[in-house]
Amino acid sequence: MAGHCALWLVILGVSLAARSWLAAELWLGPLLLTKAFHQLQNTGEHTGMPNTGDIFTNTRTLTGPAPMRWVMWNMSFHTAHHAFPGVPFHALPVLHREIVAGLGRPVIERGYLEAQREIFAWLAMQDRARRALA
Repeated sequence: MAGHCALWLVILGVSLAARSWLAAELWLGPLLLTKAFHQLQNTGEHTGMPNTGDIFTNTRTLTGPAPMRWVMWNMSFHTAHHAFPGVPFHALPVLHREIVAGLGRPVIERGYLEAQREIFAWLAMQDRARRALA
């Protein structure tokens, strides 16, 4: 994280020295505008899932509206992405359907907010277990 912040400061310094807002308009602005959505996805993918080697039980596929999938380059099809990481982002929806059909059972799918509720419940359970041991 410190490295990222240092890089941002360097880019800011170069931009100010060059009297250009190009970096802010094309990189930092979009980054800051999408960070909250990215965090919803980032935590929703694996947080609270079992620590196993089985991609189909340790990864969530996040369901959501098409604009969200577009902004996140279809990474919401995270199970498909992990199972076949070489598949390009635009082919992940089709791959997801093929995986579900091939497995003969659904993969773990949650909406973005449903995943967050599940994660908060898991965190609360972890906290209660930790306190019980203390």
